[in-house]
Amino acid sequence: MKTHSAYKVFTLLFSLSFFNSCLIQGFTDDYGKLDENQKAKIVTLKNFQDVRHGFIYLINGTQLKEEITKYPKSIVYIFVSGCTSKSCKPLNVYENYAEKYGYKLFLVMDGFPDLDKTTDQEIKAPLFAIDSKYYKSTLRIKYVKYFTNELLGRPLKTKDSEYLGSIYFFKNGKFDKILEDLP
Repeated sequence: MKTHSAYKVFTLLFSLSFFNSCLIQGFTDDYGKLDENQKAKIVTLKNFQDVRHGFIYLINGTQLKEEITKYPKSIVYIFVSGCTSKSCKPLNVYENYAEKYGYKLFLVMDGFPDLDKTTDQEIKAPLFAIDSKYYKSTLRIKYVKYFTNELLGRPLKTKDSEYLGSIYFFKNGKFDKILEDLP
């Protein structure tokens, strides 16, 4: 009898936590939590030559990897929109670093929580976001892994649980290194 009651309590707690995770930011891409004005600014990337300031371009790893080959040095910074952690710097820090050292910068959001905290920053670089629909998953942990695997030329479903950073450096289109913070 105690086992049955414990099972009911566990089921109830699991159900409540699952329901709450739908309300918590960051579990999915959070696109459904955006208002219509914010959604209107998010468009699918057609080509890199047509990107304009004020829009966020949905992108996949293959598109980005192909574009990176056009530059001698590139940085891809994959970041959490609206991050308030000490490790999250304003986007202009990455922009200034890239400009100072001659890198082409690609700012890639891994989802849309607190989108205004990102779009309100004064930067020149265009904003990109991982296209979760391309990866057929709105679960952030899944589509971010697929995106990074594709970007690095690994099989899509390669499992690599070690976090090495979110700043990807490329030289002549080839992956060079990943850092957690700018040097």
